[in-house]
Amino acid sequence: MERGIHLGLIEFVKNKSVLRTSLLLLSTCLLLGSLAGLFFDFFYGDANGVVAGFSMDTRLWSILRWVSFIILLGIGFSSKIRWIPNLALSILSLVLVGYLVEFVCGVILQVKATQAGPEIKGPTHSMQLDSTLGYKPEANRQLEGVKTRGQDTLYAIRYATNAHSLRITPLDDTTRKRTQFVQFFGCSMTFGEGVESHQTMPYYFGKLIPKYQPYNLAYSGYSPAQALARLESGNLPQMIEEKSGIGFFVYIPDHINRVVSTMSHYVYNEGNAPYYVLENGQLVRKGLFKTHRVQVNRLYELLLQSNLMKLFQIGLPFRLTSEHTELTAEVLHQAAATFEAQFPGSPFYVILYPTTTDNTEIKTRLVKKGVKVLDYSTLFNPKDRTFAIPFDEHPTPLANEVLIKRILQDLKLID
Repeated sequence: MERGIHLGLIEFVKNKSVLRTSLLLLSTCLLLGSLAGLFFDFFYGDANGVVAGFSMDTRLWSILRWVSFIILLGIGFSSKIRWIPNLALSILSLVLVGYLVEFVCGVILQVKATQAGPEIKGPTHSMQLDSTLGYKPEANRQLEGVKTRGQDTLYAIRYATNAHSLRITPLDDTTRKRTQFVQFFGCSMTFGEGVESHQTMPYYFGKLIPKYQPYNLAYSGYSPAQALARLESGNLPQMIEEKSGIGFFVYIPDHINRVVSTMSHYVYNEGNAPYYVLENGQLVRKGLFKTHRVQVNRLYELLLQSNLMKLFQIGLPFRLTSEHTELTAEVLHQAAATFEAQFPGSPFYVILYPTTTDNTEIKTRLVKKGVKVLDYSTLFNPKDRTFAIPFDEHPTPLANEVLIKRILQDLKLID
């Protein structure tokens, strides 16, 4: 019996056609099965590399994939059917070129990193995830933000949050009754990244017009989507003691990237942001990008590992379109409408912060939708060190004060 099995194996090995077919089938099953498992796990699973209880990212599976790939190439090159060796050569060439390009780009990135000068770090924030906003500051905390350039400190600020996770705006006249509110929505520019709490936009407004109680509803990385999501939640009136006042959203061009959640912005929040789309001309909330745009997110995660993409700063989508601007304008339009419905008699303005980028398209779309716009695109040069923190794009205390004074003059709240 054993002799028969032994002879059978010898004959099997001698039969090159049968052996090659067997190797072809086995290698194909291993390679395609492994790749298919990783593909479906990445785009339709949780992208943890575990398929049906088996980890597909182990060293063993990696070796099996490469061995299978090499066997398939070898069989392809030895095939007598002309197009198969050509196909095998093409595949091998693409793989080798891909690895070579990634290697070269990686070396260039390392060289550039050593020549880039002192490394800029920070700031880091203490934040918590939130099902409505994506994330927010921790509530009732004393927090700090520190940003450094090499051994130098660019800024080191401290601020406090209240029970609603809003940055507290300190006021000198705690005994004075403020009868109206002023609500500031926006991102880190409005939140006051890099400046103390008595140097922010909300602070200067409350200081100059004592009847207004300022509320800082902004935070780092936020966009018009967070403003609308907060308003749609219905929780805002519970945070505001006064019945009427004014609302502002401070807009910068990068907010379009954030509303869309482009690949460059996905790096910042990993999809923890409100997801809005236009369907048949109507704005629809889809939850969060992290949970409701899974396949695109995982494509981003895959491409973000590429040295080629990093070196040439390639992102998706390749460019912002009019559709992206329209989506952003509609989010702001709905935010304005929702605000004015929740706080009757209280106007809502979109402030176009000073920029070197053309704001004509977003302004035209907002005005057409009936949104009140205060255009300060050319109020000052946002890259001037007088108005921007060195090695940082955020406004200085002077920039905040100049902007607020101009707003108050234009709204005829002060002479």
